[in-house]
Amino acid sequence: MNYEQALEKFIAESDGTILTKDVEDLGIPRQYLNQFQKEGKLEHVSHGIYITARTKLDQLYYIQLRSKQIIFSGKTALVLHHLVDTIPDKIYVTVPQTYATNRLRESGLGVMTVKPELHELGKIEYLTKYNHLIQIYDKERTICDIVKARNKLEKDYVYSVLKAYTKEKEKDYHKLMNYAKKLRIRSVLSQYLEILMA
Repeated sequence: MNYEQALEKFIAESDGTILTKDVEDLGIPRQYLNQFQKEGKLEHVSHGIYITARTKLDQLYYIQLRSKQIIFSGKTALVLHHLVDTIPDKIYVTVPQTYATNRLRESGLGVMTVKPELHELGKIEYLTKYNHLIQIYDKERTICDIVKARNKLEKDYVYSVLKAYTKEKEKDYHKLMNYAKKLRIRSVLSQYLEILMA
């Protein structure tokens, strides 16, 4: 089997997503990715990520493929949790402070960094509409991050998010306050909730 046939076989067996790393692991020279792209068999969607023409573009999934350290957060997580209706101007992710963020920022992502020990606090898996698993923060961690970033947001935005959360059937105030304590915003969050529930 030649390189071209090996790549075609791999594409047929994959979910339509091909990483440069996969091709290298198979011992196929990278030039075949370029050749397949020129022939219209593959489309380059992100750094090191290619998809077939039949593959539906799942933007969040392709961002997630860039690194296991990426967790969708902030305004993006709010939309995924149906706590806001407004689609943000960019996709927001959180990575540890030790992560080199230049490429993420250059690709137009909103990037937040946190201490490594707080990075996975509230991380859950989420199934996209294209049936791909990605990592996002749960509702409670997302609320805490929004409150923590309150000075960069409109005052009414924080209240509207908290109001939407209080109306949720599935909410966990104990977890919310526990996260708030770890993220050092417990007193601020308590003040917001007191005003909202008054």
